[in-house]
Amino acid sequence: MSSYTIYKILQKTKKKHRIKKYKIAFIIILIALIISLFASDIFKIKNIDINCNDQIISQNVREAMSNYINKYYLFLDENNIKNIIMETNKNIKKVDITNKYNGSIEINIVKAESIAYSEINSHYYIINELGNISQCSQDQLPLYTTKCINFPSKDILEKFAKQYYKIRDIIRNDVSDIEFVSDDYNSILIRLYLINTNVIQIRVEDMVSQLEKDTFPYEAYMQVYKNNYIFSFEGKYVYIKKIKLQ
Repeated sequence: MSSYTIYKILQKTKKKHRIKKYKIAFIIILIALIISLFASDIFKIKNIDINCNDQIISQNVREAMSNYINKYYLFLDENNIKNIIMETNKNIKKVDITNKYNGSIEINIVKAESIAYSEINSHYYIINELGNISQCSQDQLPLYTTKCINFPSKDILEKFAKQYYKIRDIIRNDVSDIEFVSDDYNSILIRLYLINTNVIQIRVEDMVSQLEKDTFPYEAYMQVYKNNYIFSFEGKYVYIKKIKLQ
């Protein structure tokens, strides 16, 4: 082997060693940089902004999220956080989380609309569009919302709410008052008083299926029976009678 060949081999070997050293140095610098970044406050949550038009919901969410201050937002599970927030208040309809990457997280909350309210034993309850009920003070009752009358207990109101929110909007929007009539053999009978003075008498457990469009063409009935009629649902039949005015 000539001296020139040996020289070339040595040069090539030195070059490989230099490249290896550079790679090792680069990896060490990169690791040091990552460690220094995570040791600093750059990736830590310093502030949580909550956007909601309800003060009670905002306070509930703020308390639930307080444990996340100074945690690394890169490791946050947004779906898990959304579930935690949804569980803080029954009136939360939707949650959106925006990461600002400046130490702040923005939480936008959409509140469920109120569709009815009731007073039971001097306690006030609101039914929302998700079928949930929540207790409130008298001054928190929503204006111009359907009133539930004579409901004997919160338990019965909850059973009613879980069905009422499912009925068609066109019917629900025409209801001015809802009266509890009876509770026999686990069957709750109610009356829906409409703004055109008609009345729908129906059992809660049948309400959703019997008020479907194919079963009960509401718009057509209201065109024919314009006011002061009672629609009484009994089994699979509906009986229509004129209300006798006193």
